[in-house]
Amino acid sequence: MGAGLIEVGYADRGGVGISDHLQLLDYLLASGLAICGIGTTDSHGGRLLADPQPGSDEQWNFVTWIGGVARISPASDLIAAMRACNLSFGNPFYVRGGIWVSVGTDSNGGAVLLQDVAGVSTSAQFFLYEAAIDSTGVGHDPVYRQSGRPIGRNERAPLGGCGPGFARIEAWVGDRALAFSNVVRVPADPGLCAPTGATK
Repeated sequence: MGAGLIEVGYADRGGVGISDHLQLLDYLLASGLAICGIGTTDSHGGRLLADPQPGSDEQWNFVTWIGGVARISPASDLIAAMRACNLSFGNPFYVRGGIWVSVGTDSNGGAVLLQDVAGVSTSAQFFLYEAAIDSTGVGHDPVYRQSGRPIGRNERAPLGGCGPGFARIEAWVGDRALAFSNVVRVPADPGLCAPTGATK
């Protein structure tokens, strides 16, 4: 298929929670690997419940949404959307149609985050994660520009750094994970680079 996917949409698995799984996704993205995070029920025929009992066989209640396609779209369109990482995941009982972000520009030409969160519960709080991408091929912890910064539902949060990066948002109600957006690439902004010869 040619789409690099990793299942990180688990409320609790392998002794770690959803935040740890998302940290793995950020690690891979920051290290230059082109990969897309998805979620799954993994209930193996069990019921899909809005509020599953933790520790039960039905506790996995995430689904993955594919953006920019319809139910009748041909398989080629679905695969193209997955290759483009046009994917978000979350709890379908509290989110309808996914949670989506893209990169736009402000009046000064700077990068800003554009959100489409219309299908997310109005009780949700949103958090922004943005990190630099290092394509040297050496794995490393993410260097975050913004790590879990609370953002408003309609906020156009500024993005960017000297080098390329990525951004995504999460939707939560208290400690309940609702949804996780697609990941977008943030272009490098040479205007944010330190002057040549500058000392730290």
